Amino acid sequence: MKYDLPVIDLLQLEAEVVSRGAEAALPCNLSDHWLRHISYSLDQVLQMDDGESTDYFNAPMVLVSNLLLKKSGAAQIRISFSEIIDRFREYRLELALEEVSRLSDIKVSAATFETIFTNRRVEFIQKNCGL
Repeated sequence: MKYDLPVIDLLQLEAEVVSRGAEAALPCNLSDHWLRHISYSLDQVLQMDDGESTDYFNAPMVLVSNLLLKKSGAAQIRISFSEIIDRFREYRLELALEEVSRLSDIKVSAATFETIFTNRRVEFIQKNCGL
């Protein structure tokens, strides 16, 4: 099923997620609404052709930069555009893992500040397996 979602209102994102600290941007801490909307925005960005612009870039950039700043412990970081896209891909994968954990009978280990944007090992556990 294809669906289109509007570009995220950055003021709403600020009020509902960013204002709660970088921890709120971890996929396990996002509401279903934000999980769905950020995933959609990242899908739009990651499907862009080089040189194409999109308003869907802004919200993921806010969340990913907050996570990177918190993870680094610095007030400022510098990364290349290609590294930003790499972090977007990793964040999108983490969002998908969280969706699987919420919507299926598989529990997936959630990313933490220590493990997000790393080549972490992911644990999958069958929920209600009767063991």
